[in-house]
Amino acid sequence: MKIEMLASEKIKSFLDRPLQKYESQYWGFYSSIWGGVSLDPRLLMIPLDDHMVHRGDGVFEALKVTERRIFLLQPHLERLLKSAEMISLKHNWTKSGLSELVKETVRMVLAGREGNPADASVRLFLTRGSGSFGTSPLDSSGSQFFAAFSSKSGLGKRRRPMIPVA
Repeated sequence: MKIEMLASEKIKSFLDRPLQKYESQYWGFYSSIWGGVSLDPRLLMIPLDDHMVHRGDGVFEALKVTERRIFLLQPHLERLLKSAEMISLKHNWTKSGLSELVKETVRMVLAGREGNPADASVRLFLTRGSGSFGTSPLDSSGSQFFAAFSSKSGLGKRRRPMIPVA
């Protein structure tokens, strides 16, 4: 088998390729690494040396947005932060800070989508961060936060109080 040595230009050209069919369901994401939101699903990446990727060392929550309202945002954030505490994942995120970040990201992602949809699926990830491929959490460079948004497929039809974002 012949494997090609890839230059940076070849990897960057990956961003110019047409979207794969499955990527159309990925609407956008927030990355604390980049400090912002992207609507390009080709950029939806977490570094391979992030401890969540190679050690499963991180926490996540899944929630939904219906009619531009986030379903039970505060309980989801409380559980996310409590889970981080339970695994001694040190971070500088606060519930109020994450709440504002998620609400603003929802606004930006929904507004950036064609047709300006009102419903979405959201996944939140709080990771130990990059560092090494070792087993020690002390090798991490610091926690990271990601929020990924996709079409609202497969979500239940329960009705409970939701937080308006628009």
